[in-house]
Amino acid sequence: TSKVPALTEATPELLETAKDTTVTYAEYAKEYAASYNLAQIALKLGDKALQVATDTLKLAGLEESKHVKPLISGIKTTRRNARAVRRAGAKAAGIKPAKTIGEASLLGAVAEIVGLNFFLSVVGLQLVPANIHSNAKTAELDTTVEEETVGDKLSNDRIASYVSDEDPDFVPGDASAESAEEDSE
Repeated sequence: TSKVPALTEATPELLETAKDTTVTYAEYAKEYAASYNLAQIALKLGDKALQVATDTLKLAGLEESKHVKPLISGIKTTRRNARAVRRAGAKAAGIKPAKTIGEASLLGAVAEIVGLNFFLSVVGLQLVPANIHSNAKTAELDTTVEEETVGDKLSNDRIASYVSDEDPDFVPGDASAESAEEDSE
């Protein structure tokens, strides 16, 4: 006597839409949580700890070991994802990059008060925050061929072989330059 409601879309399409929506909201929640200072510090500390672990394995000569290679690969992936989350959180928090060395750190502030840049300018040097520093290696890394189509440039093989750790200009989305500065330290 009572009717069962009918679906307006096919069940697989409905499940796919629900999954996509859930993933999108989870990404928003992740970025929101990463926008807090404590989360930024935790992500940075975690990144440094993973870097120390990788460097230790490489220093011990275990990077080519059959059992350790997947571990190093997993650590690199985790670090890349954590950096992307940290940058997205910094963007969401509206963290602005340092424009002077005094804004970059406490040591930089002391150097600015003492006038260290004045003395360094005598020999042609200057202290600047890392986000302002330009990298001359950028031109060497450009491997784009003008005849390539957009489809070729965005192919799955090309994207899978891309390593953001080797790209000095890699900043996901419009993430702040401060996070790029912190990565270069």
